[in-house]
Amino acid sequence: MLRIANGFKQMADPKLYTRGTQIQSAMTNNPNFPDPKPTLVQLQAGLDGFADALQKCKTGDRVEIAIKRQKKQQLIDLLHLLGDYVIFQSNGDSAVAASSGFRVAKSPSPRPPLQKPGYYTVENGVNPGELLSKGARVPNAVSYNHQYATDENMALNSWTSVPSSKSTCVIPGLQSGVFYNCRIEVLGVKGQVVYSDIQRIRVI
Repeated sequence: MLRIANGFKQMADPKLYTRGTQIQSAMTNNPNFPDPKPTLVQLQAGLDGFADALQKCKTGDRVEIAIKRQKKQQLIDLLHLLGDYVIFQSNGDSAVAASSGFRVAKSPSPRPPLQKPGYYTVENGVNPGELLSKGARVPNAVSYNHQYATDENMALNSWTSVPSSKSTCVIPGLQSGVFYNCRIEVLGVKGQVVYSDIQRIRVI
């Protein structure tokens, strides 16, 4: 889906006028947009009114400044309406939309599903009762839970998690001589979850 990405409201007055004239020029006799709504005559009138108000408010008169703000908003409204027409008329074709002079952006595509880590290993750490859990980094992962469970707890699907922002983590505080089953739980956006393979190891 296409969308207009111009930020007219945040533009300084001279830049807004310049962008408006660029769009007016790009759409004049453009075969992709045969019946603009609002019309280019209306857009030109909005540009002329804004330009006139810009000139008159240079004296600092409060009334003229207020009129300039009103003319600016009217021009922005015209550009927004014309942008809606461009998006509708373009029917999803970004090249056609860009020919209007508007800056057009595609809506971000949804992220692909998470993939399980390409590899996973677990080994005893430097200190007693410690394991080093290491897996491949997963694209689009938000965070990782390095999980472990004894045989009994795994049978009950009861895992203990050590949260981490990385795919490598030290798991401390384990009981020496006990076998543990280990895996990585990978968390993504919108509740996506995948798991690595399970590795079994005896802690020393």
